[in-house]
Amino acid sequence: MLRHVLGKGYGEDLAFGPYGKPYLKEQDVFFNLSHSVSYAVIAVSHHEVGVDVEHVSPYSLSVAEKCFTAEEMKWLLQHRNRRDFYRLWTGKESVMKAVGDGLSMAPESFDIMPVEDGPHKIRGKTWYLYWAGLEEYEICAACAADEDVEMIEIKRSELLAERC
Repeated sequence: MLRHVLGKGYGEDLAFGPYGKPYLKEQDVFFNLSHSVSYAVIAVSHHEVGVDVEHVSPYSLSVAEKCFTAEEMKWLLQHRNRRDFYRLWTGKESVMKAVGDGLSMAPESFDIMPVEDGPHKIRGKTWYLYWAGLEEYEICAACAADEDVEMIEIKRSELLAERC
């Protein structure tokens, strides 16, 4: 997908942060990848960025209680639909991926309320969240600056077909 979108991504172009987040060496472009079931998504920006895509399917309330703050749980229980669970989930995961800490950053340790596009102050830093729905998928990108984040979705079958 990196080669498809940026023309780079293998060998000496790619390096990894302390928690495994890939980045391009000597490049003024940041990216992040995510995939779920049939789709792969890449977010590209001139600032640190994270992205998550999730297939909207049944979820466990006990997982939500472990991963969401009290305010987020209150919001989720008021809405009570699968899409809203994944809106919270993708928001949290996109921030964790943008920071570069992944799951070493406890999802219940920060709040993404209100659950809407725009600035969110998280651990003393402002992250801009951008949500998008795609068929039965929820996508969120988190960026360290208020700029257009390019999110490119590709069906896995299309990506694999290009390699053949």
